[in-house]
Amino acid sequence: MTKPPFSEYSHPDPSITNPNYPATTPDTREAKGVNNQLELAIQRFANKTNEGNNAIICKIDIAHIPELAALQQLVEAAESKTESQAIKVLKVYQPGAGKREYEMQQHAYDIVQAAANQTGLALVPRPILFYDLQISPETLQRLNAMGITDVNDHVEILLMDYIEGDDIATMLLREAIKRNPQMHDIHSAADNMTFKELYEEISRLLFPAKKALSKWNTEQAQADIENAQTLYKFLKSKGFVLPPTILDQIEKTMTLFHKGGLCFRDGHYRNFMIQNKEVDGEIQPQVFVVDYGLSTTFEGEYSDELYFDPTKDYIKYPDDFNIIRTLRDLSETAEQTQQLESQKYLDEINRLRSKLKKTEEWQKIFAAKITGEIDLENLIDNLWNRVTLPTAPAKFISAVLLELSEQKLITKDQAKIYLQSKITAPNVFGEEATRNYLRNILKII
Repeated sequence: MTKPPFSEYSHPDPSITNPNYPATTPDTREAKGVNNQLELAIQRFANKTNEGNNAIICKIDIAHIPELAALQQLVEAAESKTESQAIKVLKVYQPGAGKREYEMQQHAYDIVQAAANQTGLALVPRPILFYDLQISPETLQRLNAMGITDVNDHVEILLMDYIEGDDIATMLLREAIKRNPQMHDIHSAADNMTFKELYEEISRLLFPAKKALSKWNTEQAQADIENAQTLYKFLKSKGFVLPPTILDQIEKTMTLFHKGGLCFRDGHYRNFMIQNKEVDGEIQPQVFVVDYGLSTTFEGEYSDELYFDPTKDYIKYPDDFNIIRTLRDLSETAEQTQQLESQKYLDEINRLRSKLKKTEEWQKIFAAKITGEIDLENLIDNLWNRVTLPTAPAKFISAVLLELSEQKLITKDQAKIYLQSKITAPNVFGEEATRNYLRNILKII
């Protein structure tokens, strides 16, 4: 697969980074000027809005800051799609890491742009500039105050379109706080709380114990996985439904990435931003995929090997569809969940019925041409003792009752009465799981 010439997107000389930028001299004055403007932007105009494990995000409205005229020209030449821009500063200085991330994001952006005729895609913020920035002590002091500590006189930054909205993790935590009556005192403040503040508040009441903040990906500690499941269960119980279009957009774009030779490999919840837009008078969520530091390109067929550590035989990165599998249940209404659960039970019982009808013992029942009222207790006990089908008692009972009902040998009311008697019996095969299974069958029979 032919790859785009990434070098054209990341050179520190603005006349190379942006072909439309007016180059005036062959020396480094333009590059130095951009360096100075970026420092000025960080020192005076950039406002920190978010923070992750690897970087901080600052918002800046370059178009309305006369002091940043050279950066304005870069933004205009890049045909930025947003009013504001984001300055992403990597927390650890690793020469080349920022450039590589920029290249991966540009590749992702190009893939989505090439499919602009398709609807329902998650989008990619337009990358504008990568820069390996030499900084003054004053700029370093400002970055230290914003949480950048592992740098000296250089940082790597990315300038891109700024996306208003919340990441999925922040959205879920905020919803949990607003739906928890025990947290009524901070309901109104939740909209202005950071992810870390939201997590700390939720940890006090919802999680079994306060745990360290994590990335919420598939490599997180078991305690964090359990906390996430607790959160989903709570939100589900409170009637929260994640708009299914969010997961649909992610799935379509991840599939598109793979077709274009890009594997994202960092699909944790904080890397999917949700921006609410008005479409035909209705508010619709638009997903943006951010943070391409772990992404990679590949040639040939997409495979699971892309998530493995090349030097060791284990999975190092979360696969790109993990978030979809994890949150699919939360994107269904209670009615949809019940319908899917009922269908799952019915499919399972129907497979067992098919096997049951092929047994010699079952065929004898119909050969005898049963008439009159059936003694269900004796019939089911005899079948259970004679039929050698490897299945649980609750499934066996359900299959027999559904088959007898369909053959008009018993009524649905008779089947329900029998099920109720087993559910309330002092000892039904000695397992509460059997009772729960029969309760579910009782709902759908």
